[in-house]
Amino acid sequence: MKVTDLAGYRSTQSFGSAAAKKSAMKSSQDENKQSEGLIESFSDVLQKAINDLGALEADSSRKTNDMLTGKLDNVHDLTIAMEKAKIGLSLALEVRNKALESYKEIMRMQI
Repeated sequence: MKVTDLAGYRSTQSFGSAAAKKSAMKSSQDENKQSEGLIESFSDVLQKAINDLGALEADSSRKTNDMLTGKLDNVHDLTIAMEKAKIGLSLALEVRNKALESYKEIMRMQI
């Protein structure tokens, strides 16, 4: 709940309007639902990233095949798709390496 909502809620309490109280409470509930919808679990974010990486690789493969069969005239599109896939894979590998490094560091900690 925002501070402005609290101020509006306080002012509606002083006037005693039931409709105003209901409106203030409904707006705060709507904001809570919106903020909950924005929060994704780590596994959802990771799964989306993996799916996006797969899509980049598939696009690169499709454009490579199109170039080899003569369907793709613009070499730049192929080069861009290949670089996007390469950068995405590099990023995924670095994230994996950092996750493994963090896991190993946690395992070295003494309890």
